[in-house]
This record gives sequence, structure tokens and C-alpha cells, in this order.
Amino acid sequence: MVGALSHRYFTARLPTWRKIQPCFVIVLTLFASSLVPFFAHAFLSETLEKVDAHSYAEPARLSTRVTVQAAGRGNPKINLSDGHELLTSYVGPQELSNALQQNLAEPLSLASADFDEDGVPDLVSGYAYDGRGIITLHRGNVDSIYPNAPEAKQRKADGTFTAAPFLSPGRVFDARVAADFLAAGDFDADGHFDLAAAGRGNGVLLFFAGDGHGGFAEAREISLPGTVTALTTGEVNRADGLTDVVVGVTNELGSTVLVFEGPNGSLKAQPEILTMPGTVTALAVGQLDQDELGSGADGQLRQRIPWPRFAGGTGEVIQNNFT
Repeated sequence: MVGALSHRYFTARLPTWRKIQPCFVIVLTLFASSLVPFFAHAFLSETLEKVDAHSYAEPARLSTRVTVQAAGRGNPKINLSDGHELLTSYVGPQELSNALQQNLAEPLSLASADFDEDGVPDLVSGYAYDGRGIITLHRGNVDSIYPNAPEAKQRKADGTFTAAPFLSPGRVFDARVAADFLAAGDFDADGHFDLAAAGRGNGVLLFFAGDGHGGFAEAREISLPGTVTALTTGEVNRADGLTDVVVGVTNELGSTVLVFEGPNGSLKAQPEILTMPGTVTALAVGQLDQDELGSGADGQLRQRIPWPRFAGGTGEVIQNNFT
């Protein structure tokens, strides 16, 4: 009897429930939606804390917050415009200028630095011609990079504007040896970029002191204890902001590596000489391990740079512990 009454009671009120059911569903949905930001915030906070802790453990990561991986959307290509000849005139020794204009010189090497200190890199090229060397300097043109700068607009008004990547004329310098190797850097600690050149199989290193205006002093020759087989530059030993010079040479007694570095400029210092087990055909200077600083016996810090790795010989890695 009670069961029958209860059934009739709820059955009688079923239309009312059907009326309020949509409202109940809406209220429940709104309540659940209000909880989403709370749980999302808690989840993201915990995730970011884990990311931060992981990032401190691995400082090599680019970001401590968000990493996006877009698979299949990259374009691992470099698009270059078509190459074209560099049309220019030359100023310098007439014979060497004529050799360049007539394509009689053999191009051998390149280097780049801001030799005239106008904020734009310049291009230096090394050649061989008639048993000697030629070095040319092409000054970079700022107007080709920033054609709408106020200075560029003024030159347009004056009729002196050019969009060419290098300014003409190029400058020509005489070198006693073919410039198989060229290197740019501040080699005399005067604040200006200089130039070092050497010829493969020759026993001298040429040093051209830069004047900061795109000019070079007459070459100074540095005699080497053998013929050059390789040359590179970089920071050797403790970083001091001065470019050091590393040269591989060989003679009848064997092969060595000469390290020119010092506080007054690399080419003002006597080189450190390292004996090699074989001919050095290539050199590279760089931080090749994670041990940046070590403590010497005198308690002073010294930097240990494992340089250089060379091709040929036994392929050894030389570790520098100079103080």
C-alpha cells in the first residue's frame, strides 16, 4: 500500500521534474565550468614549477616556460640569390691592379672585419700572382643594408647613393708571399682590426697593422722556424678580447704548432711552441669540453682550453694549460 502511494506520489510530480530538469542541467554546467579555471591554474602552476626546476638543472634549454614543437612545418633551407660578379675599380700598385682587372691573379683566401670602423663588415681577399701575393679590401656599404636611413636619403638627394654591397674603388696591397691564409683581428692591442697573412710552404708570417680607416701599414715579416702548413685564429688561454694566432709549421726536425698570444697583442709576443707527432694540415680553436677553469699550483685560476683539433698526423686534441 505504501509502495503504491509512493509510486503515485512521484508519478504525480514527474511533470514538475521534467519542467525543472533543464534548469538543473544549466546550473550544474555553470558550476562545473567555474571549477575549470581553478583546476587549470593548479595544474599549470605545478607544471611550470617542474619546468623551472628542470631548466635550472639543464641550463642549455632555450626557454624555462614554453616549448612548442611544430613537426613537419620547418623549412631547413637557405635561399640565396643568384651570384654575380663584383664590379669595381682598384686603387693601389698599378701592376697589381691591372692583374686583378685582367683576371690574372688566382684567388686563394677570404677574411672579414670592420676595418674602417663604420659598423659594416668589410671583405679582404688574398691572391697569388707572379710568385707573390695580392691583398684587396672591399669596404662594406651601409646604404645597401639600410637604404631608408636618413644618411642614405641624403646621399640619394646628393646623387651619391649606391645600393652595391661594397664601395668602389677597392684597395690593393702588396704581399711578398701568396696569401693562402688570411686572418683578421686585433693583433697589436691598439683597438683596430689588423690582418695576418701567410703562404703555404713559406717560412714567414705577414702582419698588416690596421689604422681604423680601412688602411694598412706596410707588412711586417715574422720569421717562422719552418714552412707554414696551417693557420687559424681565436681566443687561446684566458679570454682577453684580443685575437690570438695559431700556426702549424714543419721543418726537417718535425712539425710544431706556434701559439702567438699575449696581453700586448699576439704578434708582439714570442710564440709558445708545441711539438706535433705529424704534419698539421688544419687547425681549430674552441672550447671542446666543459672544464672552463682550473686551479693552478700557485692558487691562481687559469683557463684550460683544449685546442686545436687538427686533421693529419694522429688527429690529437691538444689541451692548453698555459697560465
